[in-house]
Amino acid sequence: MCDAFYRVPRAGDPGFVDAVLEIAGREGVAVVLPQAPAELPVLAAARERLRREGVAVAVSRPKAVATALDKYRMLRAAEGLGVPVPRVFLVHDWDGLVGAAEELGYPDEPFVVRVGSGDGMRGFRVVVPPGRAREWFRGERPGGAPWTTLSGLREILGGGRFEEPVMVAEYLPGVEYTVDVLAGDAGNGYRVYAVVPRRRLEMRISMTWVGVVEERRDVMEYSARLAEGLGLEYAFGFQFRLGRDGVPRLLECNPRIQSTMIASTFAGANVVWGAVKLALGEEPGPYRVRWGTLLLRYWGALGVHRGELVASDWALHAEQQQ
Repeated sequence: MCDAFYRVPRAGDPGFVDAVLEIAGREGVAVVLPQAPAELPVLAAARERLRREGVAVAVSRPKAVATALDKYRMLRAAEGLGVPVPRVFLVHDWDGLVGAAEELGYPDEPFVVRVGSGDGMRGFRVVVPPGRAREWFRGERPGGAPWTTLSGLREILGGGRFEEPVMVAEYLPGVEYTVDVLAGDAGNGYRVYAVVPRRRLEMRISMTWVGVVEERRDVMEYSARLAEGLGLEYAFGFQFRLGRDGVPRLLECNPRIQSTMIASTFAGANVVWGAVKLALGEEPGPYRVRWGTLLLRYWGALGVHRGELVASDWALHAEQQQ
């Protein structure tokens, strides 16, 4: 599934972009599809240089990337666009964290802490109220949201000033949605070409293990509004979670192609190939999403069931797409 491998400098190294250009020239690469978060700001800043060299890179402009990668800044930007977000505080020390937790109803209610730039569930914890740790221990599925107690969190973060700011947010108990989006300008103005939400029925290691593609209109409208308001381009994603009131609230944005986008491909919207077409200046789509597609992940593979079709691996699906 891959023609060649190269070792390159780290994204922060001054020679990284030169290495990408050298490989692109050697292999005849027309489009670069960044996936590693550390590479996004570097390639975003260099995208015009790469284009002059004949190589398109499917990444948003630097300002949009910077906003999306900063989780607190992203939530504030979403709030300004009229998209619901959790109640959230940015704190710099332990006393500030405890004060924010109390504002959110602790010790009666759980709350969430996370660092501003962690990927997946890195730097993320749900803090459970005193006396409920046993309940969470017995009721939380392995691979679900990692949780701790306030004393356990203090052991992790320390009791003084933190090395980096920490977000303290309300805990949202409802269903979570992952949304794949394809947007950009193929020469006829900016358009949102596809918005595909999938409801997460079972999650492991921050990935959907069992899910269903669902035509959830409020989530779709918020995602399109965010995409256009922030100027995000190519293939990228959002995470939403329902509060007790049933309203979806934005958790974060992933301004990049992700391996889990294969789910949208199974449902009829190949957003990754759409990103390639946009990078080449071509119109992607049109897409006809098969709502209700059930997605099952097992042993690293991703399958789909929609009555007449069961695909057990990516290679089989690639043949069917062709």
